[in-house]
Amino acid sequence: MMIFHKNFLADELAKWREEGLISDEAARKIAARYDIDLSGANERRSFILKLVAYLFLALSLFTLVGANWEELPRAVRLIIVLGILAAVNFSGVLAQKNGKETQATTLFFLGNFCYGAAIVLVAQIYHLGEHMPSGVLLWAVGALALGLATRKSIITLQALVLGLVWFLMEFEFSGVSHGFLLFIVACAAVLWRDDSRLLTGALFASVFAYIVSFVLYERYFLADLRVDDAFYGVHFFALSYCLLAVCASFLFERAGKFELAFYLKTVGIVCGAGILCFDMSLYEDLHFSRPWPYGAQNYENVLNGVTFLKSVFGALFMAFCAASLGLAFYFKKYAAAIVGALLVALPFILDAFAGYEEGVFSLIGVCVAVALIKQNNMKFGIALIFWVAFVRYVDLVGDYVSASALFLVFALVVLGVSKISKKRSAR
Repeated sequence: MMIFHKNFLADELAKWREEGLISDEAARKIAARYDIDLSGANERRSFILKLVAYLFLALSLFTLVGANWEELPRAVRLIIVLGILAAVNFSGVLAQKNGKETQATTLFFLGNFCYGAAIVLVAQIYHLGEHMPSGVLLWAVGALALGLATRKSIITLQALVLGLVWFLMEFEFSGVSHGFLLFIVACAAVLWRDDSRLLTGALFASVFAYIVSFVLYERYFLADLRVDDAFYGVHFFALSYCLLAVCASFLFERAGKFELAFYLKTVGIVCGAGILCFDMSLYEDLHFSRPWPYGAQNYENVLNGVTFLKSVFGALFMAFCAASLGLAFYFKKYAAAIVGALLVALPFILDAFAGYEEGVFSLIGVCVAVALIKQNNMKFGIALIFWVAFVRYVDLVGDYVSASALFLVFALVVLGVSKISKKRSAR
C-alpha cells in the first residue's frame, strides 16, 4: 500500500474506532495487516498544530520586542535575545529527557528561529558585519548542529533550507561555495535514518542547485560564454536528473527503504512531468528552440543536439541517462528504460522537427504518461494525458478536425493501456 494511502487509512481507522464502528482489536488487526502505526496519525496532527502554534508565538514575541526595540538599553536587548533563546532550547532539552519527542522537536524547531533572530538582533545592536551571507551561514551551521544532535528530519530540513539560501546568496558575491556539500552529505545521512518527504524534496533541489551553479560558474561565467546557451543545457540536464531520481528509487527499494524510495520517485516524477508540461506549453516562446526556420543554419554557435552533447551539461545529460538506463535494465523496469531511450534521442528529435518542438513534447508526454500508468502511477499518468489534451486543444481552437483526431489518438492509447493492464491482472 502506498504511503499516502496508509496515512489516510490510519486517520479513518481512528475515526471508526471513536465512532464505535469497529472495536479496538479490529482496528489493531487492520493496522497490523497494512503495517500502520495508529498512534502515529494523532502524533502527526498534534505535531503540525504545535509547529503552527509555536510559529505564531515566535511572531508574537518578536513583534512585541520589535515595537519597543529602539527604546530599550543595549544590555536589556541582549539579555532579552539570549534569554528567549536559552529558555526555548532548554525547554526542548527537558522535553527530550522526559520522553516527549513531539514537544521537544517543536521546541527545537522554534529554537532555530530564535537563534536566527538572535544573530540578526545582536548584529544590529553592535553593528557587526556587512557581508549578509555570513550571518545566514552562522544560522545554518547552528541549525545543522542541532539537526545532527537530535536526528530529526524537520530540524535538518531547516538547516538545509538555510544552507541553500546561504549558497545562493554567496553565489552572487564570490561564486560557488563548496562548503554546501557538507550540508548535503549531513542531511542525506539524517534522511537515511529518518525518512521524510519534505527533506527528500529539499535534498533533491539542493543537489540540482549545486551541480547547475558549479557548471554555470566554472564553464560559463569564468569563460565569459553566453549564459542563454546554458539554459538550453540546464533544461535537458534537469530532465535527465529527474529520470535518474526515479531510477535511483529502485536501489532504495532493494535496500528496504521503501518510504524513501517512494518519496524520491514521486519527486522525480512530479518535477519531470512539470518540465514536460512547461515544454509543451511554452518551449517555442522561449529562446530554447533553434532558429533554423529563419535561415540561421550558418550560425557558428547555433544550438543543436551535437553542440549540446559537446558541452558540460551535455556530458552530464548523457552520463545521467546512461546511469538511468543501466538501473532500469538491471531492475527490469522497461517502461523507465523506454523513457530513458526517448530522452537520449530527444535533442536530435527536436533538431529534426525544428519549429514543431511543442508537438514533439506533447507526444513524448503521452509516452511518459503511458509508462507511468503501466507502472501503477495512474494519477500522474492520467493527469499528464489530460494536460497534453488541454494544451493541444487550446492550440487547435478552430481546427476541429485536428483536435478530434488528437483526442481519438488519446482515447486509443488509454484504451490500449487499459486492455494490457486487464490481461496482466487476469494472468
